[in-house]
Amino acid sequence: FNLHYFQPLLTNMPMTPKSKIDANDLTYYGQFSRNGAKEGFGIVVSYEGHHFTGFFRDNLPNGEGRLVFNNGDVLLGTFKGNYVVGEAEIFYLASETIYKGQFEKNMPHGDGELYSVNGDAGYVGEWSFGLKHGYGTERWEDGTVFEGNFFEGEKHGNGKFSWPDGACYEGQFRHNSISG
Repeated sequence: FNLHYFQPLLTNMPMTPKSKIDANDLTYYGQFSRNGAKEGFGIVVSYEGHHFTGFFRDNLPNGEGRLVFNNGDVLLGTFKGNYVVGEAEIFYLASETIYKGQFEKNMPHGDGELYSVNGDAGYVGEWSFGLKHGYGTERWEDGTVFEGNFFEGEKHGNGKFSWPDGACYEGQFRHNSISG
């Protein structure tokens, strides 16, 4: 995803502001279809401070776009309707982490990786609607590593913990705890 792609569109496009496009109290700057629908490239800003820059079709995001939330989180990806679909990435400002991978219904779903901005900690593996679910590897800044199964966000099933001092445990986990 390359935001520089949008720069010529922003500088060479007549921007027509329109307020209160719909019941959600949105302000839209961009291109319209002949029947007045958001169509083509545009920017929409909500009264809560979220804003989306990208392509529209039939009044909805459609194609590559960038969604900036009012808390500073930034989501880059391909949108279809109000959902990001397929490969995307999101930067979480508060936790200073980045997720890159597959999405479904605006949540990490499928294969993906979440890591700290400094790269010392993170998770690589399977996700289900925003939760670690399936097989994955989790690393902490101190060098501790867990590799194994996750269920609804918790270590659950077979797995292996390795600590920086060389100690390790391999066996069963249940609800994030060693179980055996």
